[in-house]
Amino acid sequence: MSELRTQLDAFATGTTAAGLSVGERTARPPRVAFLFSGNGSQWVGMGRQLLAGMPVFRRSMMRSDKRMRELLGFSLVDQLLAPDGRLDDMDVFQPLLFSLQVALADAWKSLGVEPAVVVGQSVGEFAAAHVAGALDFEDASRLAASHGRLLQQLAVGRGEGIVVTTGADVVKQYLTGQLTVSGHNGPNSTLVTGTPQEIDGLVARLTEEGVTTHRVRMGHAPHSPLVDHVLAPLKTELADLRPRTTDIPMISTVTGELVDGTELGPDYWANNLRWEIQVVEALTKLREHDVDAVVEISPHPVLLKSVAEMLPATTLPSLRRGNDEAATLLGSLGALYAAGHPVTASLFLAGDRGRHVTPGPSGPAADEQVHLVPVSAHSAGALADTCRELSNHVERDAGLRVSDLAYTLATRRSHQNHRIALFARNRQDVLDGLARVAAG
Repeated sequence: MSELRTQLDAFATGTTAAGLSVGERTARPPRVAFLFSGNGSQWVGMGRQLLAGMPVFRRSMMRSDKRMRELLGFSLVDQLLAPDGRLDDMDVFQPLLFSLQVALADAWKSLGVEPAVVVGQSVGEFAAAHVAGALDFEDASRLAASHGRLLQQLAVGRGEGIVVTTGADVVKQYLTGQLTVSGHNGPNSTLVTGTPQEIDGLVARLTEEGVTTHRVRMGHAPHSPLVDHVLAPLKTELADLRPRTTDIPMISTVTGELVDGTELGPDYWANNLRWEIQVVEALTKLREHDVDAVVEISPHPVLLKSVAEMLPATTLPSLRRGNDEAATLLGSLGALYAAGHPVTASLFLAGDRGRHVTPGPSGPAADEQVHLVPVSAHSAGALADTCRELSNHVERDAGLRVSDLAYTLATRRSHQNHRIALFARNRQDVLDGLARVAAG
């Protein structure tokens, strides 16, 4: 309540406050672009609040988790929730980034925000191609899984990457040996890759010259000759991809141009790994689409500064490292709404955990009976798995009664050492409780 009071006071006095968006409707609703960024946006804890509190996001993540278990043999959600998850290993991070980006796109769509055009940077193109309609979920998830696994097996440890905060023309004078300009991310943002020793030397030279650099958390050297040996096995694994014409315009950062979608076969994805990233060219092309806002679909914004330097568009994050996830997502939604973008017609509720629900026509009845829902398992990990599986079951069965669920679990309960008891009035209470347990 105090936060709301602060925001209202700021609005009344014409000052600013966190979470407050003020604007005027324009002649037409804002046109929105979705920008799917690539490596370097990961952080421990990303996505956990939305996983626990936003059903649309959770359903999408659990769908991806089931698919990636089939492809990789382990749970990405377990890696996401673990305090020591392998978020910097490419066989985990790249399919996890794809899953998070698809879930974030689903979340935005559930709030009424549909993209007029999409752009993907490097491995961000996996999710972009799926959201654009060029790849179905089965193919796009297999692409993300195969790409990450092959890089982890064949390329990690052989190279490193840094972002240099200056243009490519300036950077090139410092390059020697296998150092390569691997991406034009913005007018003052250039990705350089090379062997670990060469990157260390380059950082030292640039620091002496007063040029700022940032390490990219990936452990290999994409978009350079140091991944040439990965291209053939990647194309082999993707030989039966079935790309199709996009439903939503997609601008490629491989070519800097619009793609039809049908060309996104094995050769395209080999080029996506090997060629320089053409973000500057793609953003230049994006100007032609007359977008009013660019939403970065990522765990943390890494490209919005470049967008702001090149386009007269509002730049909005989906999430920010270490920030409340619901507040970030809904704050960006508020900025779109203040500019005249329609949002979902149904009301939604947002609480301390980022809870997002769509109530029924008259909301939950005040006198709904409270039921005790017991869950048990032989270990803490098995309990979390059981809660995730039970959550999927409840999500799928819209007609499931909480009383029936409580009775079934109580009569079939096994006497295990790890157990919980949820007090629930309705399905949403069950889902929220299960999500909190699964999220630790």
